[in-house]
Amino acid sequence: MTANASPAVAKRDSYHHNDLRDAVIAKAVEFISERGGPTFSLRELATSLGVSHAAVYRHFSDKDGLLECLTELGFREMRRYQQAAQATAGDAPLSQLTALCSAYLDFSVEQRGYFALMFHASPISEATAAARDRHNADALDALVSTIRAAQANGDIVAGDPERIAAYLVLAPHGLASFQAQGHIPAFIARHDPGPMTTDWLALLILQPLLTTPLPPDEVTHRFLT
Repeated sequence: MTANASPAVAKRDSYHHNDLRDAVIAKAVEFISERGGPTFSLRELATSLGVSHAAVYRHFSDKDGLLECLTELGFREMRRYQQAAQATAGDAPLSQLTALCSAYLDFSVEQRGYFALMFHASPISEATAAARDRHNADALDALVSTIRAAQANGDIVAGDPERIAAYLVLAPHGLASFQAQGHIPAFIARHDPGPMTTDWLALLILQPLLTTPLPPDEVTHRFLT
């Protein structure tokens, strides 16, 4: 490298082929986390990394291609969170369901960029919308399979496991969205201890589905006082 080489060229020369792909992915996730969605261009990514626009295109043919890659990586990472949580939970199906709730909440806080892309950002095309459903399959299957196990064990009521799954993600998703945005409303935050702990939330939303739910007075005592 010559003494008068520009800073951009100097930085560009420091990337190996595979390193640049990883750097583009990391910078894209950073932008999404900061901006709440994929509001950037490939040219902006290239500029921020000090590389040519063409260099980024050698790894991703267009923005759709990059976002599909990020979506796949995000759901793969969420599945890793699920597996880690379930591995440390008890074998009982209800414990496994609580673990999945915990994993979702932890993922929303610790992987804000991926969470925003997967669950908040509007797809920029039909291709990116289809990618979400495709890459979500394993994570959804983990939840549905656990619901089936709880039904087989006589813990929760009969019914379409996918419809039950849809219900079970609503409350955790609301809290996860608040957490991912770094904002818990004051009326929630002022209730101690740790107002919306994972177990508290999971056990409360399960009550309508349990074959033997807690009596109303016990629900009030355990969850609402």
